[in-house]
Amino acid sequence: MEFVLANGTVVKRAVSEALIELPGYGERRSPAALGEDENFRRSDSGGLRARRRSL
Repeated sequence: MEFVLANGTVVKRAVSEALIELPGYGERRSPAALGEDENFRRSDSGGLRARRRSL
């Protein structure tokens, strides 16, 4: 699926589904855009590093 970011950049990402459970509200499903390997590399600018979690 293609997404247009706020700065006008177009990115393609795979889409999946996330299950969200909120106490008192039950479970709901929501679409989720999946990240790419490049999203998890440490930036040279010293920003925060994202980590992948295995399910």
